[in-house]
Amino acid sequence: MLVAHGSGPSGISHTFMKKPTLITASIVLSLVIAWQVVLVVGSHDTPPPDTSDLAVTRPLVPDADNAFVHFQAATKTFVWPEDNELLYDILSDKTNDPAFALALINSNRQTIAEVELGTCCTQ
Repeated sequence: MLVAHGSGPSGISHTFMKKPTLITASIVLSLVIAWQVVLVVGSHDTPPPDTSDLAVTRPLVPDADNAFVHFQAATKTFVWPEDNELLYDILSDKTNDPAFALALINSNRQTIAEVELGTCCTQ
């Protein structure tokens, strides 16, 4: 079988083979571009809603009126007793030792004062 110059192995010219490929490629490219246009135009979202009324506003409270500041200071000034086990026994009603309780109260006067200041605060 003789093949003409510029033809493929089956005797069909290359230009004939390129036409459907070019047409298909141009259709696919056109569809891709059209799809991109649809996505860009159709994906515009509405503006976000106004949520300014939902924003949390935290009041600025001076330290003297802020109960948290006093309670935090109380945790830093608390003096733990030497005998923790006796403290736990008193707190769990297993024993009663008035002298130990009085010594614990006396050693934590500043802590008690901070707690009292915190309970008197309005905020």
